[in-house]
Amino acid sequence: MAVGKNDINQVRKMVEKEPSLISAASGSRMTALHIAAASGYVQLAQVLIDSGADVNARTVNFTTPLSFAVVNNHTEAVELLRDAGGIE
Repeated sequence: MAVGKNDINQVRKMVEKEPSLISAASGSRMTALHIAAASGYVQLAQVLIDSGADVNARTVNFTTPLSFAVVNNHTEAVELLRDAGGIE
């Protein structure tokens, strides 16, 4: 919920307290970074990447965070993810 609300401070606190959350995924294997990228939350995506999020994590449909950013036309998120080594 903190990711969906773009609550950067809460996400930071949660990841600091429980680092394994950075790689937690939904049943469809969507991660916090997928949600941030799909929503265009660039600062939050940067925090997640800096915390060790897998920029090339794939959902059950093999969709990466970069793919979500591209489809939703979030150019800043696309640039950030590409710079971090993200692929579509």
